[in-house]
Amino acid sequence: PGTYRGRFEAEHSAAPWFERVHFRGEIDDAALASEYAAADIFVAPSRFESFGLIYLEAMRSSLPILALNEGAAPEVIGETGAAILVSASADELETALLSLIDSPTERANLGSIGRAQYERTFTTPAMADRVETLLRRTTSLHPGAVLPNGCIELLPGRGSSNPRTASSATGSQITCELPGTALYS
Repeated sequence: PGTYRGRFEAEHSAAPWFERVHFRGEIDDAALASEYAAADIFVAPSRFESFGLIYLEAMRSSLPILALNEGAAPEVIGETGAAILVSASADELETALLSLIDSPTERANLGSIGRAQYERTFTTPAMADRVETLLRRTTSLHPGAVLPNGCIELLPGRGSSNPRTASSATGSQITCELPGTALYS
């Protein structure tokens, strides 16, 4: 058994709970959504999750999350109150899990906080708004700014029907005709 799964199965196959462990392998989006919908608690004591998409999926599904306070979990979940984050201690993990099992109210609360955080931060419109804000903050042309080569400034009131035109901070229009580039605003 050279894989994690093989070692896990070899070590725990006689455990009374082992029959409730299922290895799904790769599944499509509909099956994944179904698995999340059937869950009561999302537990991921991973130290090595690089981004934490699994935490976003759990938040999207309104699941309470139990994770380690290391790796991607603290970065993705943050201090939102959407999860219980514990150290890499089996005792601490067990205590937190039993607490969640015994408290439907806490599970519901964590799940709704996580869903709200997902809606506020990780939906496509929310992420697009944050990217747009960042781009506007870092690329805005301010009064008196030197325009990049290929851009012209149209005076207020003259307008433009060019789809690559935007208002500058002075209210005039900036049009950029740079090959392969998007609008500067």
